[in-house]
Amino acid sequence: MSRNGLSGALTPETKRLKNDINISDLIAQIKVVTLAATPMDISQVERDYEEFVKEATYEYYQNWAGLKEELNISRIFEKHSQLFTTDNLAAVKRARDASSGDDHRRFNLLFGSLLGTHLEQQVTKLTDEATTLETQTMVTIEGKPVPWRSTQPMLMNEENRERRGRIHRLTEAAVSTYNPILEDRQERLHEAAKTQGYSNYANLYSEIKSINYELLLDELKTHVKATDSLYADQLELALNSIHVTPEDANRHDILYLYRGKRFDTYFPRGGP
Repeated sequence: MSRNGLSGALTPETKRLKNDINISDLIAQIKVVTLAATPMDISQVERDYEEFVKEATYEYYQNWAGLKEELNISRIFEKHSQLFTTDNLAAVKRARDASSGDDHRRFNLLFGSLLGTHLEQQVTKLTDEATTLETQTMVTIEGKPVPWRSTQPMLMNEENRERRGRIHRLTEAAVSTYNPILEDRQERLHEAAKTQGYSNYANLYSEIKSINYELLLDELKTHVKATDSLYADQLELALNSIHVTPEDANRHDILYLYRGKRFDTYFPRGGP
């Protein structure tokens, strides 16, 4: 039905009511009602999400601390599956869009956290698989099995560059066994972002983090250009201290520099 047809179908009483309604006032009232109805629900979502984060963080801690070999983040997502529903996402987004000031920042933070975690929920099996494989992977170094996660500290402390290079090559080969899982996981995250109405993963996070990534990239390019020569000079100076040229430098050389052994005298073992 056309707009004129709809108008013609109104009764005189309906027309008078229509004329009495100020659309701007009506929208403002709807926003007030929305905000009044959401605090209790949103507060419950916040409490539930906090509990989820505690359990997920503890699960990661146990794995990374070596207390358990297998990561089972999927179990925690299943336990809190009611938290990451489309209804909850929509409710928090409505509250965010209808608010301002501190409330807007609060709801936007919660919405971003829920949405980001909702995407993670789509790849929990791959997360568990990759992290568990990483935990269990052993690298044989000079005849001795070493957990892959222990190889980076070895690289950072190994003064002999030739041996450091051998260890590095072995660790890189080990990574190649589960990189395909990580690549699959990342691709699925990007596809999941599109199902939420965003053209790509970057645009999703640009909104929920309130960051213009294109503008940020331009600013960083300007900064890099202005400081490039200073960085190159300082890198060459640091590499010279371990008798390596910038042209020959490898990732393991940088890791060794990060160790900062030249500062060890300022931090004696066992304290002063």
